[in-house]
Amino acid sequence: MLHHKRRGKGPPLVLVHGFLGGSEEWDDLFNILAPQFDVIAIDLPGFGGSARIAAPATLSGYAELVAEKVNALGVGRFVLLGHSMGAMIAQQFALESGARLERLVLYGAASAGSLPGRFESYDDTIARLLRVGIAEGGKPIIASWFVAGENHPAYALYCRMAEAANTQTAVSALRAVASWRVTERLGEIAMPVLVIGGDRDRSTEPAEQFRLWRGLPRGQLCILPNCAHATHLEEPEIFWQLLRRFLAPP
Repeated sequence: MLHHKRRGKGPPLVLVHGFLGGSEEWDDLFNILAPQFDVIAIDLPGFGGSARIAAPATLSGYAELVAEKVNALGVGRFVLLGHSMGAMIAQQFALESGARLERLVLYGAASAGSLPGRFESYDDTIARLLRVGIAEGGKPIIASWFVAGENHPAYALYCRMAEAANTQTAVSALRAVASWRVTERLGEIAMPVLVIGGDRDRSTEPAEQFRLWRGLPRGQLCILPNCAHATHLEEPEIFWQLLRRFLAPP
Protein backbone atom coordinates (compact mmCIF):
# COMPACT_ATOMS: atom_id res chain seq x y z
CA MET A 1 0.00 0.00 0.00
CA LEU A 2 1.26 3.46 -0.88
CA HIS A 3 2.62 5.68 1.90
CA HIS A 4 0.73 8.88 2.69
CA LYS A 5 0.50 11.88 4.98
CA ARG A 6 -2.89 13.12 6.21
CA ARG A 7 -3.90 16.14 8.23
CA GLY A 8 -6.78 18.55 8.61
CA LYS A 9 -10.57 18.59 8.68
CA GLY A 10 -13.11 19.28 5.97
CA PRO A 11 -13.67 18.08 2.40
CA PRO A 12 -10.98 15.62 1.24
CA LEU A 13 -8.21 17.01 -0.96
CA VAL A 14 -5.77 14.44 -2.38
CA LEU A 15 -2.31 15.59 -3.57
CA VAL A 16 -0.27 13.55 -6.04
CA HIS A 17 3.34 14.61 -6.63
CA GLY A 18 5.35 14.44 -9.82
CA PHE A 19 8.56 12.74 -10.90
CA LEU A 20 11.33 12.94 -8.23
CA GLY A 21 8.83 14.42 -5.78
CA GLY A 22 7.09 13.11 -2.69
CA SER A 23 4.61 14.02 0.01
CA GLU A 24 7.32 16.09 1.69
CA GLU A 25 7.10 18.75 -1.03
CA TRP A 26 3.57 19.66 0.12
CA ASP A 27 4.47 20.38 3.76
CA ASP A 28 3.99 24.15 3.50
CA LEU A 29 0.72 23.69 1.63
CA PHE A 30 -0.44 21.32 4.38
CA ASN A 31 -0.07 24.14 6.89
CA ILE A 32 -2.23 26.42 4.76
CA LEU A 33 -4.90 23.92 3.71
CA ALA A 34 -5.35 21.77 6.82
CA PRO A 35 -7.71 24.21 8.61
CA GLN A 36 -10.19 23.91 5.72
CA PHE A 37 -9.52 20.52 4.10
CA ASP A 38 -8.78 16.91 4.96
CA VAL A 39 -5.45 16.92 3.09
CA ILE A 40 -3.99 13.60 1.93
CA ALA A 41 -0.59 13.54 0.21
CA ILE A 42 0.34 10.25 -1.45
CA ASP A 43 3.85 8.97 -2.20
CA LEU A 44 3.92 7.25 -5.61
CA PRO A 45 5.82 3.98 -6.16
CA GLY A 46 9.57 4.51 -6.11
CA PHE A 47 9.41 7.80 -4.22
CA GLY A 48 9.27 9.02 -0.63
CA GLY A 49 7.79 6.52 1.78
CA SER A 50 6.79 4.31 -1.16
CA ALA A 51 10.36 3.97 -2.50
CA ARG A 52 10.37 0.18 -2.16
CA ILE A 53 7.09 -0.33 -4.02
CA ALA A 54 7.47 -1.49 -7.62
CA ALA A 55 6.20 0.78 -10.37
CA PRO A 56 3.29 -0.21 -12.62
CA ALA A 57 4.02 -0.38 -16.34
CA THR A 58 1.39 2.24 -17.23
CA LEU A 59 -0.06 5.44 -15.79
CA SER A 60 -3.39 3.64 -15.66
CA GLY A 61 -1.69 1.33 -13.17
CA TYR A 62 -0.63 4.34 -11.09
CA ALA A 63 -4.21 5.65 -11.14
CA GLU A 64 -5.42 2.26 -9.89
CA LEU A 65 -2.97 2.44 -6.97
CA VAL A 66 -4.21 5.92 -6.08
CA ALA A 67 -7.80 4.61 -6.19
CA GLU A 68 -6.85 1.70 -3.91
CA LYS A 69 -5.26 4.11 -1.46
CA VAL A 70 -8.18 6.53 -1.20
CA ASN A 71 -10.54 3.56 -0.88
CA ALA A 72 -8.46 2.15 1.97
CA LEU A 73 -8.56 5.55 3.69
CA GLY A 74 -12.35 5.61 3.49
CA VAL A 75 -12.52 8.61 1.17
CA GLY A 76 -15.66 9.06 -0.92
CA ARG A 77 -15.82 12.00 -3.33
CA PHE A 78 -12.83 14.32 -3.23
CA VAL A 79 -10.78 17.00 -4.95
CA LEU A 80 -7.68 15.68 -6.72
CA LEU A 81 -4.59 17.82 -7.35
CA GLY A 82 -1.79 16.40 -9.47
CA HIS A 83 1.58 17.93 -10.29
CA SER A 84 3.49 17.08 -13.48
CA MET A 85 3.52 13.27 -13.74
CA GLY A 86 0.98 13.37 -10.92
CA ALA A 87 -1.26 15.53 -13.13
CA MET A 88 -1.07 12.88 -15.84
CA ILE A 89 -2.10 10.26 -13.29
CA ALA A 90 -4.90 12.59 -12.14
CA GLN A 91 -6.24 12.83 -15.71
CA GLN A 92 -6.14 9.06 -16.01
CA PHE A 93 -7.98 8.77 -12.70
CA ALA A 94 -10.62 11.25 -13.92
CA LEU A 95 -11.17 9.20 -17.07
CA GLU A 96 -11.47 5.93 -15.17
CA SER A 97 -13.14 7.05 -11.92
CA GLY A 98 -14.46 10.54 -12.66
CA ALA A 99 -17.60 10.09 -10.56
CA ARG A 100 -15.34 10.15 -7.48
CA LEU A 101 -14.07 13.66 -8.19
CA GLU A 102 -15.63 16.94 -7.11
CA ARG A 103 -12.97 19.01 -8.87
CA LEU A 104 -9.59 18.50 -10.46
CA VAL A 105 -6.42 20.60 -10.37
CA LEU A 106 -3.79 19.89 -13.04
CA TYR A 107 -0.56 21.68 -12.34
CA GLY A 108 2.57 21.67 -14.52
CA ALA A 109 0.52 19.37 -16.72
CA ALA A 110 0.20 18.02 -20.23
CA SER A 111 -2.30 15.70 -21.90
CA ALA A 112 0.44 13.53 -23.45
CA GLY A 113 3.80 12.26 -22.25
CA SER A 114 5.51 13.16 -25.51
CA LEU A 115 6.90 16.62 -24.74
CA PRO A 116 8.84 18.10 -27.67
CA GLY A 117 9.62 21.24 -25.66
CA ARG A 118 11.08 19.37 -22.67
CA PHE A 119 14.53 20.63 -21.67
CA GLU A 120 16.00 17.26 -22.67
CA SER A 121 14.71 14.03 -24.18
CA TYR A 122 13.51 11.16 -22.01
CA ASP A 123 16.23 8.99 -23.52
CA ASP A 124 18.90 11.43 -22.33
CA THR A 125 17.36 11.58 -18.85
CA ILE A 126 17.11 7.79 -18.57
CA ALA A 127 20.67 7.25 -19.81
CA ARG A 128 22.02 9.65 -17.17
CA LEU A 129 19.96 8.09 -14.36
CA LEU A 130 21.19 4.61 -15.26
CA ARG A 131 24.78 5.85 -15.52
CA VAL A 132 25.10 7.83 -12.27
CA GLY A 133 21.97 7.01 -10.25
CA ILE A 134 18.97 9.09 -9.40
CA ALA A 135 20.52 11.20 -6.62
CA GLU A 136 23.16 12.69 -8.93
CA GLY A 137 21.31 12.24 -12.20
CA GLY A 138 18.23 14.02 -10.93
CA LYS A 139 20.03 17.29 -10.18
CA PRO A 140 19.81 18.81 -13.71
CA ILE A 141 16.11 17.93 -13.81
CA ILE A 142 15.44 19.56 -10.46
CA ALA A 143 17.40 22.69 -11.38
CA SER A 144 15.22 23.10 -14.47
CA TRP A 145 12.09 23.33 -12.30
CA PHE A 146 13.03 26.72 -10.83
CA VAL A 147 13.71 30.04 -12.52
CA ALA A 148 16.55 30.44 -10.02
CA GLY A 149 17.82 26.91 -10.70
CA GLU A 150 20.10 25.51 -7.99
CA ASN A 151 19.85 28.79 -6.08
CA HIS A 152 16.20 28.33 -5.19
CA PRO A 153 15.80 27.19 -1.55
CA ALA A 154 13.55 24.27 -2.57
CA TYR A 155 16.23 22.83 -4.87
CA ALA A 156 17.81 21.17 -1.82
CA LEU A 157 14.42 19.77 -0.75
CA TYR A 158 13.95 17.99 -4.08
CA CYS A 159 17.55 16.74 -4.01
CA ARG A 160 16.88 15.13 -0.62
CA MET A 161 13.75 13.48 -2.00
CA ALA A 162 15.69 12.22 -5.03
CA GLU A 163 18.27 10.62 -2.74
CA ALA A 164 15.50 8.51 -1.20
CA ALA A 165 14.04 7.46 -4.56
CA ASN A 166 14.62 4.21 -6.40
CA THR A 167 16.53 4.61 -9.68
CA GLN A 168 15.05 1.65 -11.54
CA THR A 169 11.51 2.47 -10.49
CA ALA A 170 12.01 6.08 -11.55
CA VAL A 171 13.23 4.95 -14.97
CA SER A 172 10.14 2.76 -15.30
CA ALA A 173 8.00 5.76 -14.39
CA LEU A 174 9.57 7.87 -17.14
CA ARG A 175 8.95 5.14 -19.69
CA ALA A 176 5.31 4.95 -18.61
CA VAL A 177 5.01 8.73 -18.97
CA ALA A 178 6.61 8.76 -22.42
CA SER A 179 4.04 6.33 -23.83
CA TRP A 180 0.96 7.96 -22.28
CA ARG A 181 -1.59 10.14 -24.11
CA VAL A 182 -5.20 11.20 -23.43
CA THR A 183 -5.41 14.37 -25.58
CA GLU A 184 -8.28 12.99 -27.66
CA ARG A 185 -10.24 12.00 -24.54
CA LEU A 186 -10.14 15.29 -22.63
CA GLY A 187 -13.77 15.98 -23.54
CA GLU A 188 -14.73 13.07 -21.28
CA ILE A 189 -13.45 14.88 -18.17
CA ALA A 190 -16.68 16.50 -17.06
CA MET A 191 -15.88 18.04 -13.66
CA PRO A 192 -14.49 21.59 -13.21
CA VAL A 193 -10.74 21.61 -13.81
CA LEU A 194 -8.12 24.23 -12.96
CA VAL A 195 -4.95 24.13 -15.09
CA ILE A 196 -1.97 25.93 -13.53
CA GLY A 197 1.37 26.45 -15.24
CA GLY A 198 4.43 28.67 -15.33
CA ASP A 199 5.46 30.75 -18.33
CA ARG A 200 9.06 29.55 -17.93
CA ASP A 201 8.31 25.87 -17.43
CA ARG A 202 10.93 23.80 -19.27
CA SER A 203 9.19 20.46 -18.70
CA THR A 204 5.60 21.17 -19.68
CA GLU A 205 5.86 24.46 -21.53
CA PRO A 206 2.88 26.86 -21.77
CA ALA A 207 1.85 25.42 -25.14
CA GLU A 208 1.11 22.14 -23.35
CA GLN A 209 -1.00 23.93 -20.75
CA PHE A 210 -3.02 25.68 -23.45
CA ARG A 211 -3.55 22.43 -25.36
CA LEU A 212 -4.78 20.74 -22.21
CA TRP A 213 -7.09 23.61 -21.22
CA ARG A 214 -8.67 23.88 -24.66
CA GLY A 215 -9.66 20.22 -24.59
CA LEU A 216 -11.46 20.40 -21.24
CA PRO A 217 -15.21 21.18 -21.27
CA ARG A 218 -15.09 22.99 -17.90
CA GLY A 219 -11.46 24.04 -17.75
CA GLN A 220 -9.96 27.19 -16.25
CA LEU A 221 -6.40 28.28 -17.00
CA CYS A 222 -3.80 30.32 -15.15
CA ILE A 223 -0.23 30.78 -16.39
CA LEU A 224 1.94 32.40 -13.73
CA PRO A 225 4.60 34.87 -14.88
CA ASN A 226 8.27 34.25 -14.18
CA CYS A 227 7.59 30.76 -12.80
CA ALA A 228 8.94 27.40 -13.94
CA HIS A 229 7.74 23.89 -13.09
CA ALA A 230 7.41 24.09 -9.29
CA THR A 231 5.21 27.16 -8.89
CA HIS A 232 3.77 25.99 -5.56
CA LEU A 233 7.25 26.53 -4.15
CA GLU A 234 8.24 29.55 -6.25
CA GLU A 235 5.04 31.52 -5.58
CA PRO A 236 3.27 29.72 -2.72
CA GLU A 237 0.98 32.62 -1.79
CA ILE A 238 -0.28 33.06 -5.35
CA PHE A 239 -0.66 29.31 -5.73
CA TRP A 240 -2.76 29.15 -2.56
CA GLN A 241 -4.93 32.07 -3.68
CA LEU A 242 -5.66 30.29 -6.96
CA LEU A 243 -6.64 27.12 -5.12
CA ARG A 244 -8.81 28.95 -2.61
CA ARG A 245 -10.71 30.73 -5.37
CA PHE A 246 -11.19 27.54 -7.40
CA LEU A 247 -12.19 25.39 -4.43
CA ALA A 248 -14.55 27.90 -2.83
CA PRO A 249 -18.19 26.73 -2.67
CA PRO A 250 -20.32 28.10 -5.54
